[in-house]
Amino acid sequence: RRLGALSVISVPMILRPLNQSLRKAGLREEIKVLASGKIISSIDILRVLDAGADGIYMARGFMFALGCVQSLKCNRNTCPVGLTTMDKSRRKALVPEDKGNRVYNFHHNTLKGVNEMLAACGLSQVGDFTSSHLGTVGEEGRSV
Repeated sequence: RRLGALSVISVPMILRPLNQSLRKAGLREEIKVLASGKIISSIDILRVLDAGADGIYMARGFMFALGCVQSLKCNRNTCPVGLTTMDKSRRKALVPEDKGNRVYNFHHNTLKGVNEMLAACGLSQVGDFTSSHLGTVGEEGRSV
């Protein structure tokens, strides 16, 4: 299967030049940039916001929290976990009380992770986070 060019480019790689272009054109304050696409974790959120997004859309992590197994049968009415089907027998796997708790926990813990990373950097607001706060830890647990 052939992948399109945009499917291999990360969201932050697109956002930086987009923001520069909007600034050069004098439009950045008039246009809000919302990002989506493979934003799952707390660090994904911080990276995208640092790259210039004003906000984000997240779906994949929530789908995982609901039990999605990525069987790629969403459009066939044969979702094995009952998420994307109208088939009553398949929907039995979707227990709202259980799934609601899972979604809540995912969302709560993702936001908690963002706040913990900000605190570890000595920050209190997402807008103060920059890529200079990111680092890599080597095998011996030291910053690289």
